[in-house]
Amino acid sequence: MSCIENKRVLVACSNLDFLLISKILQKGFLLDHASNRHDILQKKQANEYNLLLIDVCFLKPGYEFAEQLLQDKVNLVALSSEPGDSCDCRLKASGCKACYIKPFRIDSFALFVEYWCCS
Repeated sequence: MSCIENKRVLVACSNLDFLLISKILQKGFLLDHASNRHDILQKKQANEYNLLLIDVCFLKPGYEFAEQLLQDKVNLVALSSEPGDSCDCRLKASGCKACYIKPFRIDSFALFVEYWCCS
């Protein structure tokens, strides 16, 4: 049985990004989509997740929302289209484990998510 079997991932991003992500991660992962902060909190309270994959726009400004999400020690990974976000010390200090810089690359994105889901 693979490490990714039945791993639950909360993906908070635009509808278009979620469409791409769901195509890339269609095998093995159980994906839930959130499109705003309220939706993120509701789904997080209702389910246990192995990974939170959240667009950095939901985490800014200040990243206090990231700290709120990490109270139960689940891995949080940010998505961004800005290369500078991967070096943002405030993002890392908030507890975010990594930042994936878009565009989504089929070969590397699935491995990236699998790594953070299974670690």
